[in-house]
Amino acid sequence: MKIKVAVFGRDILIDRFQQYLSNQDEMEVIPFIYKKASEACELIEKAFMCDVYLFLENLPYLYASNKIKKKRLPTVQVDFDEYMLLTSFYHLKNTHNQQLRRLSIDVLDDCSVTEVLSELNLASDGIYTYSYKHEDDTNVSKIVDHHKQLWDEGKIDYVLTSLYEVSTDLQEQGIPTYQMDIPKRNIDNAIEECKNMTVLNMSKSAKIVAGYIRIKN
Repeated sequence: MKIKVAVFGRDILIDRFQQYLSNQDEMEVIPFIYKKASEACELIEKAFMCDVYLFLENLPYLYASNKIKKKRLPTVQVDFDEYMLLTSFYHLKNTHNQQLRRLSIDVLDDCSVTEVLSELNLASDGIYTYSYKHEDDTNVSKIVDHHKQLWDEGKIDYVLTSLYEVSTDLQEQGIPTYQMDIPKRNIDNAIEECKNMTVLNMSKSAKIVAGYIRIKN
């Protein structure tokens, strides 16, 4: 039986995800494409009869989190973790020739930045981190304003963002901005988590049905 996965992402991410699944016939992808992360709230209402719901970015999940919890949907997010930060730092230094200083970063959890800086023995002075993990209402404009203020004050030379909409907005304002790329490993891990979660949920459902039949008889 195929695993039906509702995948939420921008068109370029959906295309990349489907390429990674080219040799995995046991998964059926039902794409839900948005242009703005806030559209995830409406899209989640259109996704039904799926085994698992996969979000390729953090922000859309945060927008839809209340509905996800209310519906108790089995959900997986692609990790925006230390490995993603490490690969982003590598590309900044070796592809874009940027020094790892005088920059502003936005991430879901600032602990990941602290751990990577410690691992690389980099000073945190001049590196400004914005975490949106504990915000009740994540606001793109608020994050953009945070970066822009640092730029206007002359404290940073560029921005490293985990959010597509932030990257687009800042670039339109002439602020040098780089968006973190999602490593293939993180997507592969999310695919495996989707499989494991579906198998676990099917196992629980089978036990519930078996228990119900025994009680009735």
